[in-house]
Amino acid sequence: MDIDIFKLSWDNIDFLTECLAGQIKNKKIKFDCIIALGRGGLIPGASLSYKLDIPTLYNLGINTRQENGKYIDTLVYNDLIPLMKIQKY
Repeated sequence: MDIDIFKLSWDNIDFLTECLAGQIKNKKIKFDCIIALGRGGLIPGASLSYKLDIPTLYNLGINTRQENGKYIDTLVYNDLIPLMKIQKY
């Protein structure tokens, strides 16, 4: 299986999450949580939760590899686990 790899800088991630947050705000839909994938989605998910003022972030854990390093079908291995609730001070 060929995998395309995209290397993103922190600035790229911040820019892309800012663009996504803007698109979500323009839809005028209210969300009460962010669900992020544990394999690379937690940082953008946390960034979105701050940008959209959504205090709850959930981690959806997945596994895509076996012990020998080969890729397998994606396996969801845990339920939604709340990672944080942003407190306003």
